[in-house]
This record gives sequence, structure tokens and C-alpha cells, in this order.
Amino acid sequence: MTNQHPKKSEPVLNNNPTTDTNSELNDAAPGIAILRNALWCVVIAAGASFFYALKIESSLFRVVALQLSLCAVDLWAAMDAAKIRRRLGSAKVEDVLDLKRESAAIHYLFVATPLVAILVLTILSMIGQLVEVAVPRSQEQVIGGAILAVLAASLWTVFSRVLEKQSHSSVPEDSPTLPEGAAVRAALSESRLVALLTGGTLMAATVHPPIEGWFAWSLSLWTIAVASEHLIRLLVAWFQAISLEGTFTAPIDSILREIFLTTANPVTKAFDIAEARFGLSLRSSWTIGFFRRSVFPIAVGCLLVVWLSTCFVVIQPHQAGLEERFGVAQQERLAPGLHMKLPWPFGEIRRYPAGIIQTMQIGFEEDDTKTSVSEDQDRTLLWTQPHAQEFSLVLGSETELVAVNAIVYFKIAEDTQGFLDHAFATSNPKAALESLAYRVLMEQTRSTTLVDMLSRGRDQFAETVREKLNEYSSAERLGLDVVDVALINLHPPVEVASSYLDVINAELDSNRVITVAGGEAAKKILEAEQGSNGRLADAKVEAAKRVSVAGQESAEFIAVGEAFTAAPETYRLRLWFEAFERVLFGRRLFIVDSELPDVIFDERSRSTDSVLLEPTQPRTPENTHERRTTIR
Repeated sequence: MTNQHPKKSEPVLNNNPTTDTNSELNDAAPGIAILRNALWCVVIAAGASFFYALKIESSLFRVVALQLSLCAVDLWAAMDAAKIRRRLGSAKVEDVLDLKRESAAIHYLFVATPLVAILVLTILSMIGQLVEVAVPRSQEQVIGGAILAVLAASLWTVFSRVLEKQSHSSVPEDSPTLPEGAAVRAALSESRLVALLTGGTLMAATVHPPIEGWFAWSLSLWTIAVASEHLIRLLVAWFQAISLEGTFTAPIDSILREIFLTTANPVTKAFDIAEARFGLSLRSSWTIGFFRRSVFPIAVGCLLVVWLSTCFVVIQPHQAGLEERFGVAQQERLAPGLHMKLPWPFGEIRRYPAGIIQTMQIGFEEDDTKTSVSEDQDRTLLWTQPHAQEFSLVLGSETELVAVNAIVYFKIAEDTQGFLDHAFATSNPKAALESLAYRVLMEQTRSTTLVDMLSRGRDQFAETVREKLNEYSSAERLGLDVVDVALINLHPPVEVASSYLDVINAELDSNRVITVAGGEAAKKILEAEQGSNGRLADAKVEAAKRVSVAGQESAEFIAVGEAFTAAPETYRLRLWFEAFERVLFGRRLFIVDSELPDVIFDERSRSTDSVLLEPTQPRTPENTHERRTTIR
């Protein structure tokens, strides 16, 4: 940036800037108000597009939101440039150049930052599109998205027309109130065209779903191209020298928008831009003649290359191919790889997903917008709560119904004959296999009852269904091998499931009561048996004891009788001593010796000392008896 002195003829630098500033503000106020309103509407639309893209998992609306963000950056840049021009018009002459440099630098930074963010997010969105799985749209989503797209296109058209009228209403043609008006109208026209194409893409995707991904990819490339062009212009403006001459404008012009969005003939517009901006004249006679002579051969050569490119077909590793020549199929299975055929429409190679295990839902249908029953998740599925649109089968008793939810895993036969049968024997092998699956289920359920169905092993039931399906598939020449049959649910219909649960709960309660009563009875019987056995043992012990005592007493009595018979006097004396011993047991015993009249011995006492009586008293029987009695 170089400093340049103001010229005397510059209309901005006058001695009374207040009058010119007021007139500029009055002229620019309507255009700025329109830009402000358009900016708010674009920001709200971009936020709504982001939210809607997250809600329905749509990469298309995500890219539309990024394109609207780019349009919002252009609108903000135009508004900020208008504000800068106002400040420059009201500034002093000596401060204009510094203020212009400072304002330009800040303006370029604030415009470049969101542009870089938009570029990064768009590239990440394109990477996400490579790994995302397309989700089928419901009718409400398609209609709602198309209506919103048409409304947005109408709104952008209104703003574009109002800005166009505002620019034409300016009286001084050489100094328009909004120099960025053409670039802003191009950005709004781009948003309008994107909205219309989005609505049409949503409608066309109902017939051919890949169209949505193709348009999202194309719009991403367009957004990257326009944002990159804006960044290049910002870099060029940043390194250019800023002088007092000229009016400050935001570098938001786009050659791409000008070529493709401002005219119906992009080629002519490109020639005009090349001649006006770069001085390249492409309207001379020699140039026109060269183009006329070259266009047809180049076009024919391009068409020929495109037509010949149809001779090459790539079969993916999970696919198998079948070649047709002039409508006649060749009896040969093509392996994965690059193959050649006759160009379209004389030759064609049909590709089949022979290496993929496919699935089929039997007995129920699910809403694609909700969590799948067949997904391997930790969820509880109750009989009494509907978790899918189920179909009931009549059991053998003809009074009971059962709902069987199963997933059939199958693949195309690996042998050549089975593959050819899959391709030619049946027009729709998958639909035929589904019909056979319901047939097998009916055969397995028509001769059984609900109790048998619920009590049988699931693995056994699934294996039986798989074997029968393989037999029927071979008989009907479907060319499909059933790999596995997984039973998800096997239960009564939801409408009567509560009654079945009541019956089952009653049976469980009755079994529980019977089990508890049996346990109590067994406990009491065991306790009674233990008590009776204990009493019987005690009685036996007591009887044995009494018998022993009686025998002992009897033996003693006999012995006493024999002893009495042998010596009656001796026996009586012995009895007398024993009686005397029993009577004197525990009492004190005094022994009086006739030889020692004054000495009494107490054998019951611990002391053996003799007690001496008074000698003055003569010993007489009465005295002795009295003293003995007294001592006692």
C-alpha cells in the first residue's frame, strides 16, 4: 500500500463534506435497508436449512445451507462496504487515506474468515457424502422440502427485483448508490436457482434416489469454486495499493456467477467478459471460422469417445456379471474385474450382488424412519406393546394365533447353474422367496398349538424353516441359498397378548402356591417323623431301664430269701445293724468303755482327745446314763 495525495478534482474531498454526506446517506438508505432485510432472511434460511438437514439426515440441505451462508457473506460485505464509504465521506481530507486503508484491511479480514470456514465445511460435507448411507425420504419430507424451496426461491426473487429497481432509480448514473448491486443480485439469483433445483431434485429423487446425492455433490463443487474465487479476489485486493482515487467497493464480484447466472448463453457471456476485462477479441472472422470448423469434429470425437467408453464395465468384488449380446444372454458367470462388451445398445452386462448376504423380514414390516426391530440393540420388546406391523398365523387348533418375527439371510447361489437360474428362471426371486417363507411358516404352525410353539426350541424351529426354504428354493429354481433364519420374536398377537399374560401369570401363581404348600407339608411330615422316632427311642430306653431295675430287684429279693433261709438269726442281726447304721447315719457317735469309766470317745469328731469326767462322783449306771444323755 502506497500513500497518494488527493487530487483537487476528486468529488469526495470538498471543503463542505457535510452536505454531500447527507445527500449520499439519503440516497443509499433504501438500498442498505433492503440489504439488511435480505441478510436477515438469508441467515434465517441458512439456519433453518442446517436444522432441517440434521433432522432428516440430508446432505443436500446441508450444502444448501452452506451456499446460503456464502450469499450471506456477500450481503454483509456489501453492507459493510457501504458503511465504509459513509465514514470516508464524513472524514476529514487528511484522514481519508489512513481511514480507507484501515477500514479495507479490517473488511478483508472479516470477509475472508467466513469464506475459509465455508470452504472447510463444504469439503468436510463432501467427505461425509462418501460414507453416508442414503435414507429414503417420506412423502411428508419430500413435499415439505419442495414447498420450502419454492417459497425461498420466491423470496430471493423479490429481493433481487427490488435491488434491481433501486439501482435503476439512481439519478446519477456515474456514481451509483450501491456499486456491489450487480454482485448481490447475482448471489440472490444463485440462491433462487439453487432453491428451485433443490425442490426439483427432491421430487426427482422419489423416482431415482441417487439424483439427490449427485446434485448435492455438484452444488458442493460450485460452492467451493465461488468461495475460492472470492478468496482470490480478496488476496489480490489486499496486496493492491490503496489510493484516494476511486470508490471503495467490496471484492465480491464473481466471474462464474456472471457467466452462468446473468444470461441464457454462457459462451457468449464468456467471450464478452474475456474481451471486456482481458482484451481478448474472439469475434474476428478467423476466430469464428476456426471455431466453426473445429466444433463439429470435436463434438463428434467426444461423442465417439463417450460411446466407446460403454464397452468397458467394472464388476465390483461383491458382484457377479452376466453379459448380453444383441439381447441374447451368454451362459457364463463373469467374475469381478474389468470386462469388455459390445458398445451400447448392442451389448450389456448385468451386475448382481452375488457376494452380499441379503436380509428379508418375515412376519412383520417396520417403519424406516424408526429404530429397526432387527437391529442389534439393548431394547425390551413386550408382547402387549406393538413394535412393528406384525402378521398373525393361525395355529392347528384354528382358535389360536401366533406372531412370528424372523429375519431370513440369503445370498445368490455360487455355482454357475444356480446363478443362471437366479437371472432367468424367475423374474423376481426375492419376492418368490418371501412367499415361500410364509408358506413354510404356515406349514410349521398349522399342525401345532401355541403352547407347543412357545415351548419348542427356537434354534430347532429356525433350522427347520431354513431347510424347508432351501428345498423349495431349489425346486423353484430361484438361485438363492438361505444362509440362516433368525427368530426375533415368537409370541401371541398384541391384541390378545394381555389375556395370554394373565393366564400365564395365573398358572405361575398356582404353581408357586402348590410348590410352597408341598414344601410346608414335607417340612411338617419330616418334623412329625423326627418327633415320633425320638419318642419311640426314649420309650425303648425307658423300657430297657425298667426291665433292668426289675431284674436287679428280683435278683436281690431272691438272694435275700436264700440268705434268710440259710441263717435266720444272722440275717436278722445283719438287718438290725444295717437299720442301726441307717438311723445313725450323719449323727455323732459316742463310745463308752467300761474299763475307762471317765473317758468317752467321739468317733464322729475330728479330734480324738478324750474327755475326762469329775472323779468325785462315783460311777453308777444311772449317773453314767444321765451324763451320757447330758453330754449328748
